[in-house]
Amino acid sequence: MKVKFSLFMFFMTMSVFVFYSLGISKPDDNGLSDPGCSGGNCHNHDAGIVSTQMLPNMQIEVTLIGVTAGQEVAGELIDENGNVVDVENSSNDNPFILTAPANGKYLINAGYRRPSRLWDSTSVVVGSVTGIDDPAISDLPQSFELYPNHPNPFNPETQIRFTIPQSGEVKLTVYNINGQVVRTLTDGFLQSGLHAVRWDGRNDRGELSPSGIYIYEVINNGKRQAKQMVLAK
Repeated sequence: MKVKFSLFMFFMTMSVFVFYSLGISKPDDNGLSDPGCSGGNCHNHDAGIVSTQMLPNMQIEVTLIGVTAGQEVAGELIDENGNVVDVENSSNDNPFILTAPANGKYLINAGYRRPSRLWDSTSVVVGSVTGIDDPAISDLPQSFELYPNHPNPFNPETQIRFTIPQSGEVKLTVYNINGQVVRTLTDGFLQSGLHAVRWDGRNDRGELSPSGIYIYEVINNGKRQAKQMVLAK
């Protein structure tokens, strides 16, 4: 499907008396125009579904969390002047790559259609930017947070997201309702930031788990959080 890119300017208040002007194109699968809409097909905003990792040669690896495996994703890279400098209109690759033309601060809008229409934005700093001593530190999450798994209920697999403000040892474990360990999904050192781990409903022996309620718990630097999820068959 051919897509005509239509750019427009809108203002968003980021902090008191500070405004940014952003131009938004409309890739197929994030459908951004308001942002979050393309005609009548509106995408809902879901904070935390976009994660990024810097690569060499000013490339940015963009990962969308919660998308149906093999389905299209899309995203765009916007500079401080509101210009769309790179776009992935529709790709079956997740993660996908956006490339910045120069060092600077950029906004990424990205999203997908399936299993539901969702989008999110995140900011990145490419290279060294004058006036910012350590951009990597300024972009770190400020709290330890465990998010609801998606989808829930699920069959056959689900995704668990969490953020850690400091790099360190992280253990993510799935328990049954009786408190018995079903699967250890992560047990080791992780960098600070947003992480996503997929559980396929199998135990540590590779056997499929029965339907029911399960508890997933993440531990980082002596702190722990836990939530419930439902495996439905």
